[in-house]
Amino acid sequence: MQEINNLNVLNMESKNFTEKESFSIINEMIDRARNNVQKINGHSFLLWGYSIALIAVMNYLLLYILPVGCKSQSFNVWWLTCVVCIIDAYSSRRIDRSTIVKSYIDRIISNIWLAHLISIICFLIIIFSLVLFWAKIEFTILITPTIMILTGLAEFSTAKVCRFKPFMYGAIYFWVGALLSFLMIIIDGSTFVLQFIILAVCMLIGFVIPTYKLNKLAEENV
Repeated sequence: MQEINNLNVLNMESKNFTEKESFSIINEMIDRARNNVQKINGHSFLLWGYSIALIAVMNYLLLYILPVGCKSQSFNVWWLTCVVCIIDAYSSRRIDRSTIVKSYIDRIISNIWLAHLISIICFLIIIFSLVLFWAKIEFTILITPTIMILTGLAEFSTAKVCRFKPFMYGAIYFWVGALLSFLMIIIDGSTFVLQFIILAVCMLIGFVIPTYKLNKLAEENV
């Protein structure tokens, strides 16, 4: 109710604004949203970007290092994401959120990434349920490209809301990476292990580098 009242007040006041002033206010809100993304999620984006890239490379190497009968155990390396979750939760608690004024745009961005997380969890539950009941491990080769598609969707949406082009380019990297992964499955299913290298590259180029650019932009606006 309070938000509705605030919007009504804003609408009434906006009648007295010139078109130039209105655009100025909108641009200021978007700049603030970009800065808030950097303050609230910047460290998380870097943590997950580097961690997923490292785990993907580790999985790729283990598939070649481990004996034939133990290669399936290489995928257990992804349990390290649970450790990353704990580190992320701990570091997020240390952020002084009292100094951050959230806007409606910030809530949209937060919900985009929440939807991204829920979508991945639901997808993984479906995939592993199919493996459990149908005993067809082939379903797992769809995990990496599908997660890249979902990550590209979330990053593209964030880019449009924040008007931050590096995130948009990052999303394109993820989509191209997903298509390459699917293409390898179609051409030769045995090359699916290269998906992990593609994922690592996409995380670094499409996620980590744009986040550094976001951090730099936020520092310039301080």
